[in-house]
Amino acid sequence: SFHKFYLRRIKRLIPALLFITIFTLTLGFIILLPSPLVLFAESIIYQLGFISNFHFWHHYHFGYMAETALRLPFLHTWSLSLEEQFYLIFPIFLILIFKYFKKYLFLSICVCFFFSLGLSHISSSVYKSFTFYMLPFRGWELLAGSLVAYLKVYQSKNYKLNENSILS
Repeated sequence: SFHKFYLRRIKRLIPALLFITIFTLTLGFIILLPSPLVLFAESIIYQLGFISNFHFWHHYHFGYMAETALRLPFLHTWSLSLEEQFYLIFPIFLILIFKYFKKYLFLSICVCFFFSLGLSHISSSVYKSFTFYMLPFRGWELLAGSLVAYLKVYQSKNYKLNENSILS
């Protein structure tokens, strides 16, 4: 169920995220000057709302692996934000597909996968930072996992059907 899925994610992610946030914020108060401390606190606020990908895209226009990026301890949370955004949108997509186009579920996921992959490929040379941080361009990575999960469930259902037919 979606409820159990979200509870598991919350139990797995939030305690570690809050611990790291509180620990680094405490260190930040000790070692940072006021101006960098404000920027640091902003990144924490955005990551707590799982929208740090928007924050880092909008405020920092350098590469993820740039030396300047080393001064942003919560830069890595852009991917966590992207993942959480996916897990908010994808269930709605699944519910709509199940309700109206159930037999096209796999095809629908494939279309979204290839659309996102194509969009990422086309835009990556022009809008590098935006493409790097935003869900429509990175969704194909998460949808790849959805396709694998679908095939695994489909394969196990077929295996059980074949196993039952062999035994009878």
